[in-house]
Amino acid sequence: MVNTFYPHLEPVRRFISSARRLVELRKPVFVDALCAVQVSFDLLDILAEVFDGLRPWSLTPPAGGAGRPLAGVDGQIAGVPLTLRVENRMQAGDDSSSLLLHRITVGTDAGNLMLANTHGPVLWSPVLRMPSDATGHFLPGPADAGERWPDGLNVTGAYVGAPETPTWATALHEVWGEGVLAALDRLRERAEAGADPLRGGQRHLAVARAWQELTEALGYPEVAHPDPGAPLTVADL
Repeated sequence: MVNTFYPHLEPVRRFISSARRLVELRKPVFVDALCAVQVSFDLLDILAEVFDGLRPWSLTPPAGGAGRPLAGVDGQIAGVPLTLRVENRMQAGDDSSSLLLHRITVGTDAGNLMLANTHGPVLWSPVLRMPSDATGHFLPGPADAGERWPDGLNVTGAYVGAPETPTWATALHEVWGEGVLAALDRLRERAEAGADPLRGGQRHLAVARAWQELTEALGYPEVAHPDPGAPLTVADL
């Protein structure tokens, strides 16, 4: 059973599970995604998990030219409009020069679900749906705020699961290790159930073809400039 690793990490599994539920409940309107080129295959596999496949799939040539840190392509995935931006640049032998891993937003008429980073958090941002009152006021006063904004609908955003993100030490030693175990658990479940291994392989072939089309459209990665500077912490900001 082929696996691309990142879909098995707990924060990504949390996003996939929530996104699958979201597109069952409401019609998806757009997908906005961002990734480094070396994890673009994994990003497509995550989206294939969300939509249970890629088709209908299409891609347009990237916008912009040489020297731009992000190459943007438009298209559709599972028939949903897709905007994909890829950091198509690297420093030879140094993956740490990449500015990000994965960021994905699935938008619907009810709100947007975002995987802010490969290791979380997962954020739900509901769309404001509130009619004006009898006097034409859109924003409620303190007296009727509870009535017009019932529990669960009176937030501008909410975390799906834990708001914290792991340290890199925790990610490498725990989150990634648990991801490997999750992949092995799925393999065991499929083996015990006598699942057809070729059926799952068809989707990975579709992901591979889409990835080949994407990387051919992007072209060979450029050399990343400038060299990374001194690190910053949140306290610096």
